[in-house]
Amino acid sequence: MGEKAPERLQAGGWLRSPSRPCATQRSKIITERLCSRLIQAHNARTRIEHSYVQTPAGDVHRAAILVRDTARDFIGSYRDWIEPYLADPEP
Repeated sequence: MGEKAPERLQAGGWLRSPSRPCATQRSKIITERLCSRLIQAHNARTRIEHSYVQTPAGDVHRAAILVRDTARDFIGSYRDWIEPYLADPEP
């Protein structure tokens, strides 16, 4: 899939600790790996949002790729989980 975020992009720290997984992981909607990638992508996106001017172009590009790839993987898992709840009820 996507590249692992460089250490500089991970400097924001965890939104959740690895021992306290996100709710979608606890609910078995996504894997532990995808949960970690979502946290990395969020941290990378936040860094770009708050320090775009000081961020090297290569880091901006890697962050964009990470966010795109991770979002795509999340949407697939989330869609598979949510679709049955959105289906029209049978009469």
